[in-house]
Amino acid sequence: LRGEVIAYQSQESFYLPLWATKYSGLYPISLDPAVTVYYKNLVSTPPITMQALNNIIRRAPNIYQQRIITLNSETNSEAFLVNWFWIKAKGETGWELLGKIGQTQPLFADNKNALMDTVISGAARIGYFVPASSVLFAKARYTNLEFSYLRDSQPLFMNYLGITQAASHPNSAKLLLDFLLSQDGQIALSQDGMLPYRSDVAEVVDYHLDHIEQDLGASSLVFIDIEPILSTKPAAVEDFLKEWQSTYGRL
Repeated sequence: LRGEVIAYQSQESFYLPLWATKYSGLYPISLDPAVTVYYKNLVSTPPITMQALNNIIRRAPNIYQQRIITLNSETNSEAFLVNWFWIKAKGETGWELLGKIGQTQPLFADNKNALMDTVISGAARIGYFVPASSVLFAKARYTNLEFSYLRDSQPLFMNYLGITQAASHPNSAKLLLDFLLSQDGQIALSQDGMLPYRSDVAEVVDYHLDHIEQDLGASSLVFIDIEPILSTKPAAVEDFLKEWQSTYGRL
């Protein structure tokens, strides 16, 4: 944070879980699961884990050659973070699973819109580590489009918001932050395809963190949080990226 964010305590912070209030003045306003996406009429067995995705590929390797897609960790920060935290949770097993996907010569998208366009067009049959917010909007137009949570280790992007010291209108910013963390704000975010987490709205929205936790179990959730080592130790970033490139044969 480096002193750039105002240490503002939102009036809504008392209604939030402890993990959402651990940074002074910085709050996650919503979350966004990283999921697998596919056409359910083309992929009969949902890829509900990365092992399940590997099994699908193994049963029909020719069909999935150059037909799997994910975001490019070399050019996309979200991609780097989801891989970093997922590997942190899975360890060497995670690298082995990604390596098997790498044998299909997967496609890499520089942004989530390009990824979704590739899946929607049929050029890719399955996408993985895809922000669910991108999929939800597309599902309204493409009825056969489906997504699955990763039931063993489900990554969750955390969409943080804070007020910087340089803010021109800090009081207005405080009102906005308070609203987004309020019951009404969390409901509005859910209606816009984002995942709310405030527990007292879980019963009034269809899409909520509590629903995912009840389905998958708390131990399966992988929060993509602030990672100080990524800004303080550039060598750690370089080493991880080299391992990622090697795993996919991109060195």
